Amino acid sequence: MISRNQDPALAECPDFTSDKYREARADFVEGSVTEIQAAQLLKKAWLTNQKIEAARWNRRVEEEAVEEEVANTRRAEEAARTLVQEEVDREARQEDRKKNPSKYMPIPNRPPPTLQAEIVAPSVQ
Repeated sequence: MISRNQDPALAECPDFTSDKYREARADFVEGSVTEIQAAQLLKKAWLTNQKIEAARWNRRVEEEAVEEEVANTRRAEEAARTLVQEEVDREARQEDRKKNPSKYMPIPNRPPPTLQAEIVAPSVQ
């Protein structure tokens, strides 16, 4: 995510006539080019570069917005698919409960029998 404080369009043009940029101006000062003209050249170069950077930054912001929109759409589609699948699964469980009620009969929670079962043969009865 791009931070808004990184926007190159908000950057202020430095003062190229200050002592801080004396060495940069010295590279441009030759014969008929004065210090003021060198500062103006530096300012034009900075503004041109700033426009390029601002366009690049705007393009990145737009790309991120598109990517975020695509991601949101995918999440919404996945949530819808999940809800549909859960509904289908719930209906399948209900249908299975109707067809096989003994399969879903609760198992009593009690201790196992301790007495031996007396099974009488049918012939004795």
